Amino acid sequence: MFNEQFSAVLKGALERQGQDALVDGAPKGYEEPKPSAAEEVLFAALQDSRRHLTQLDNIINAMAKHKEREQKQFERLHFAYKRAKGDAAYIRSCEKRLEMALQKSVQE
Repeated sequence: MFNEQFSAVLKGALERQGQDALVDGAPKGYEEPKPSAAEEVLFAALQDSRRHLTQLDNIINAMAKHKEREQKQFERLHFAYKRAKGDAAYIRSCEKRLEMALQKSVQE
């Protein structure tokens, strides 16, 4: 699986760092360098900015869904309005014809 050169280097490293180095990943005595004050401030600002962007994306998605629902509602109301307007015109036309037929029958 490994070539001889890799095996030799791994064996030497394990002798220097101990068997736990395979699991721990970092040499013994290694400490993660502490971030500077500027790094901490900028990292916090970066996290806040990312959180704010996520919130804005959520708001945009919610607004898009709301707009879509409102558009459907508008279309339904517009259809109902046109239907009611047509029905009212039909009723007026029927009333007018009935009135004209009554007047004609009265005159006869």
